[in-house]
Amino acid sequence: MNDVTELCSREACPVAIGDITLWCDSFRIVNDSVYYEQPSADGDNVLTNRYRRSPRVTLSGRVYCGDEMPAMLAALVAMVGASAGFDTEYRGLSLTSCRVQSCTAEDGGGEFLDVAAVLAVFGGISVAESEE
Repeated sequence: MNDVTELCSREACPVAIGDITLWCDSFRIVNDSVYYEQPSADGDNVLTNRYRRSPRVTLSGRVYCGDEMPAMLAALVAMVGASAGFDTEYRGLSLTSCRVQSCTAEDGGGEFLDVAAVLAVFGGISVAESEE
């Protein structure tokens, strides 16, 4: 039996988070709804309302900062909770009206910071229009 398993890999892709370029290794999306229930007279639960939360996208990767690490960290911290939104793309997905909900940055001693940023996407997620 001569089975061969082909391992595939892909390179990190650049994602603009405001003025910062994150070389993204992984992407995760969480999209959910909230349901409100009230008890009825006969003891059952009745669905009274629901709403869809804005998607949360986690982008993890590296940010090149070279000698500018303090400025890069300050820019990341300033984006958390900032009221101005931004648009970005990830591998053909368009993310609009994003805001940085949270981020972590770890300095491993090199010229890159390991960064994970959670974006709240208020404008929606769609397939990016091709530039042909």
